Amino acid sequence: MLRSWSFVCAAVVLAASLPKLAVASPVEGRTVEVSQATNLREADQDDPPVGLFDELNVTPEQKQEIQEIRDQHRVTLEQRQQQLQQVQQELNQLIASEAPKEQIRQKHEQLLQMTQDMRELNFDVMMQLRDILTPEQRARFAEIMQNRRITPARNPE
Repeated sequence: MLRSWSFVCAAVVLAASLPKLAVASPVEGRTVEVSQATNLREADQDDPPVGLFDELNVTPEQKQEIQEIRDQHRVTLEQRQQQLQQVQQELNQLIASEAPKEQIRQKHEQLLQMTQDMRELNFDVMMQLRDILTPEQRARFAEIMQNRRITPARNPE
């Protein structure tokens, strides 16, 4: 399940190529800034372009379509992420308090539902992105994501 979540996050990375975008992690309500997690950045004007777009040989038209998808979903994803973090904090507070078990369970169910909703939205974004990429780009994208899952992230010292 974590691997499929990584693929969905990677698809959102492609959609969110410019600013950082935090998405819910299915593990303990943590968040991941996917643009940092994948080392994807917009090229500076003086630097040669780098990143996922270049690895996939994305055309200017595809970049424009991806940007439109990102713009379309950015606000919703950010709002849902904030709501998810708030509910996670509320759950943590309930657990630490003398709250009844039933109230804690209800809050947990709310968190699970919100996490599922976020996954579904991320999946919808991924499907929109999939329609933009060519079959060769999809295959290359899957290969890149597989390599990133296998290769541990380097920690600069």
